[in-house]
Amino acid sequence: MEHGPPCTMCRERLSTCTFTNGPGRRTRPNKSRLPEGSAQSRRDLIQSTGVDLNLINSAHQAEFDATRRSSVSARQPEYRNPQDIQHEDFNDRLDLNMDNLLDMFSYDVQESSNFAFLGSPDLGSDLARPDLPGSSPPVQASPNSSAQESNSTRNDSSLGNHLHSPIPESSLVLPRTSVPVSIENISGASSRFIGFTGELDLYLLRHRRYDVDNQSQSQHTNIVYRRMNQQPCLRGRGPTEGDTLPPQVFSIMDDTHTRNAEPRADQKLLLDNEQTLRDLISDDIAQHLIRLYYRFVDPYFPILSRAECPPDGSASRTLSVSLLAAICATAIPFIIYDDDLCVQLPRAPSVTQLFRISWLAITQELHTPRLSTIQACLLMLQRHPTDLYVADSPFQWTLMSITVAAAQNLGLNRDPTDWTAIPFWERRLRKRLWWAVWVMEKFTALGQGMPTHLVALNCDVDLLTAEDFEDDQSKISEGDGTRSHFFHLMMLTIVLNDIVELYYTVQSVKKTANNFQLSLDLAKQARAKLKDWIEQLPPNLRTARKDSANAKLAGGLAPTIHQLDGNCSLRLAYITTQMTLFRALLRPISSSSALSSHEINQQGFGGAHAVVTGAIACVKELVEFVESLTGVEWDAFWHSCKSSTYFF
Repeated sequence: MEHGPPCTMCRERLSTCTFTNGPGRRTRPNKSRLPEGSAQSRRDLIQSTGVDLNLINSAHQAEFDATRRSSVSARQPEYRNPQDIQHEDFNDRLDLNMDNLLDMFSYDVQESSNFAFLGSPDLGSDLARPDLPGSSPPVQASPNSSAQESNSTRNDSSLGNHLHSPIPESSLVLPRTSVPVSIENISGASSRFIGFTGELDLYLLRHRRYDVDNQSQSQHTNIVYRRMNQQPCLRGRGPTEGDTLPPQVFSIMDDTHTRNAEPRADQKLLLDNEQTLRDLISDDIAQHLIRLYYRFVDPYFPILSRAECPPDGSASRTLSVSLLAAICATAIPFIIYDDDLCVQLPRAPSVTQLFRISWLAITQELHTPRLSTIQACLLMLQRHPTDLYVADSPFQWTLMSITVAAAQNLGLNRDPTDWTAIPFWERRLRKRLWWAVWVMEKFTALGQGMPTHLVALNCDVDLLTAEDFEDDQSKISEGDGTRSHFFHLMMLTIVLNDIVELYYTVQSVKKTANNFQLSLDLAKQARAKLKDWIEQLPPNLRTARKDSANAKLAGGLAPTIHQLDGNCSLRLAYITTQMTLFRALLRPISSSSALSSHEINQQGFGGAHAVVTGAIACVKELVEFVESLTGVEWDAFWHSCKSSTYFF
């Protein structure tokens, strides 16, 4: 706008201009014009411009004076709301400094000496020292740290920070405490793991300035970036010695940003859904069902933590609708083992209705998934088929895919062992949840005949150990004897995944379907792994229980967990894995092309005979296993992901 309104943009858009006056003359203050020792003049200058010239070093003074002569940079740069920028002249928008541009692109990298080549005087003061590559040191917090942050004359501030209008500290920033705080307990906010690609770059985010709680808030978007560990290197796993990898970072965003995300359910429908759950399950009944869940389900499928379900009875009010409904639906088959519920609930709530309530809540939570969303999805995947004579619909595989995607959004595929920014219970829970997703995905893909979504190259979670099953809140003595169930199921699933990769991928089928000798050679390693797995089983898991299902309870005491045996599902998983291997070995034997080409010659006939004999023995083992089951096993918890092709 050279002379007066309208401005150039308004003339081009034929819109009413909001400016009423033409551009006034603006001059930059000159330090040489100030009288020596004139404190009042210096205060007036600071008050009018917001810039203390003492903060501008002499190295940039020549460039500052040269830039002053430019018609573009002659204007005083100032922070403006992006919504107001569209009403300005194009040349005005060029006046944004580099700090604003970086923040606008969501990278929001703090001032760094690494960017000194950009020639901007407002870069280079807030980064870590060069002797600490890849990671900035934590800022020491103090009781007056908030006041110091808002003080515009802070000595370590850059010119760009003075030009920014103050932004109040967001509620997303967790209170500073010596105890790690879970990222799941941030009210009204959700977290998302930042991967190696996307609009945010971990190699830039590691240059941000994090506080003692490993948090850094964007001045432009108010998004909080939370670093899981101060160490730049992931336990020495760099490609070569001395290399550093960026830290794992989560972005924490207010849920208001996704409140209107589509597609979504109507708010009234969600409220009615929650009220329906409260009408079906009171707080007292919910607490009883949660106890039943921990007695009969959690020892075999440990995807919950006592930190989420404290024994004081508040879990029914703190758990999400999706997870609470899924827990209650999973525990309802065990109501007969609770004397109080047998009296209070002459008619059990509908399991189907509870899972419908859970699913409706899950669909809305997918915009801001949490660990509770993963837990609810896993329990819904454990739901047994409603029709035992009809194979599972494609929904089972679709739900499994959704669960995998949500788990990766939350960074469950990354090893949290060294994440000091979150409490121990959450680290252990994250590891158990990832391996639960892994186990369910592999067996579901097998039963559905679908290719797996999970590959080992995209995850680095360590194998579970005894420490990962410890509970921070209390010991569950009832389930301690069966904790190894899930560990051995995890190990068996790894063997199953190896078999699938050898025989059931698109490329491996082309190689092995008609090549008996190759199939037989590949089977040696798989057979050895299965043998090692069965030998490492503890005695209580190696053989089925022989307790009579008609054993009566002495003295009318409440039944204990030892009267139901859920370990039989582990035995079924082993038989399923064996049959998967023999199924692949039988393909070239039954192939007409292989028979006609005389590939199975006299020397290979012995191997073919051994394969057929082993397959028949495996089928006999399955039949004998089913015939030996009693009520002690039938009434226990069974993993529904054990291929319906072989059992259901």
